Amino acid sequence: MGMIEQRMPLRPAVATWPRGDFPTAWPRAVGEEGAAQSVLVVGPECGVDVARAGGARLAGRLPAPRAAGHIRAMAVLDIVWLSAAETIEHELLADICAAVGERRCSLVCETALAALDRVAVAIPETIETQWLVDADGADRLVALAAARRSQ
Repeated sequence: MGMIEQRMPLRPAVATWPRGDFPTAWPRAVGEEGAAQSVLVVGPECGVDVARAGGARLAGRLPAPRAAGHIRAMAVLDIVWLSAAETIEHELLADICAAVGERRCSLVCETALAALDRVAVAIPETIETQWLVDADGADRLVALAAARRSQ
């Protein structure tokens, strides 16, 4: 029997980054697709125990004024949860959304019905967003599961 030559695509040993920028997030290791996804809660308690929701881990909780810089500085971040988004000033919300877009995170946006239009205008359509309006615990778990699937 002769040898069968199998050609495998070569992967570079060193990752290359568009525009030569230093990466804002390290890629996950090979085989890490099933790893727990990190969730950063911005604002008050989000009403769901992220650590108990399978496939997710709490990366931290922050007040809105510190969120954008923290999002940009994190090594790995999958989902940003905006709790009580209606309480965040428009300019600050825009900066947080810009950071989420730069990192290509999913977004869970929780708000009151009365503020939905104002909050929705601030979030770009390019961000994968799960909307929660006057949500209960079950709604929050479903939104987290949907945000994880979109990653």
